[in-house]
Amino acid sequence: MQTEPRKRFPKDFPVDPGTLTAGRYGTLEMVNIWGPERTFEDILYIQAQAALLLAEQYPYIVSLAEAQEISEKANLKNISPARIRELEAKGRHDIIAINTALEEVVSKEAGSKINLAKTSADSTQPARALQLKRSLEVVADSVENLRDIVLEKSMEWINVPHMDTTHLYDALPTVAGRPLAFYGEMLQSGLEVLNFFYNHSIKGKWADVTGNHHGAVTLGINGRQLQAEYCKRLGVGWMDAPAQLPGLEFEADIFYTLARLGETVNNLAKYIAWGRGDDVNIFINKRPSRSKGSSGMPHKDAKNGNPTDEEQFMSERNYGIG
Repeated sequence: MQTEPRKRFPKDFPVDPGTLTAGRYGTLEMVNIWGPERTFEDILYIQAQAALLLAEQYPYIVSLAEAQEISEKANLKNISPARIRELEAKGRHDIIAINTALEEVVSKEAGSKINLAKTSADSTQPARALQLKRSLEVVADSVENLRDIVLEKSMEWINVPHMDTTHLYDALPTVAGRPLAFYGEMLQSGLEVLNFFYNHSIKGKWADVTGNHHGAVTLGINGRQLQAEYCKRLGVGWMDAPAQLPGLEFEADIFYTLARLGETVNNLAKYIAWGRGDDVNIFINKRPSRSKGSSGMPHKDAKNGNPTDEEQFMSERNYGIG
């Protein structure tokens, strides 16, 4: 049984051009991770989990009832995204807007415990860590799917004669599946790099303004232990000595991973597009679809139209390298 490609969107999904460029450069999973309202949800979730942890370890500072009230209300079922945007427009501060909107739907006692011993980055950074973690899981799943398809195709075309090239010139005869085996191995290598950074470069934080746990210390809390326990529960890493943020080199690791994978997919896309050209003509679908490449060049129909998917991958690679 052949591996089926993943779908970007359900056929009936209404793509919002303001969120995603006409559905061309993303997937529904990523929209659900990085959409603005999902970011609100994640930051509210971070506030809820912080309150619950304080209530568990320091109940004389935050009562269980207060933490549970915050946790129950810290979501977009109880808070309007429009209200958050309204508050941000007035105060020009995203986290203050989110916290204020949350305070408005809880009791005065519980509201006073929101964002306790925290600065804004102690909310945004763990939320972004969760988003990065989910994103790499989506990317890994997609790359594994592509790897399997590429390796299956390498066997399918193992007996198709083909001319290898070096320096853009014909080099030596081979079979069409051999380069696909190479790309399959490179995709697997990229997955191993992704796995390393997934485990070592996704960092949360709860260490106050400059990483000195000042707010926690003022309350008699062991800030380093609190941060470690908090990040463990969220399933993300942390630094022993962060600044206002963990080192942004960690986020650069994520971008490097995407750029590295993008380079492999770019090279694969070029190989497929080149193999569909008239000079090579080996990757032609036996049952052409009805995709049109040009109204004036109907012979492109046999190639399923222009290689738009391949060209989009090339663009994404260029963006990643940039």
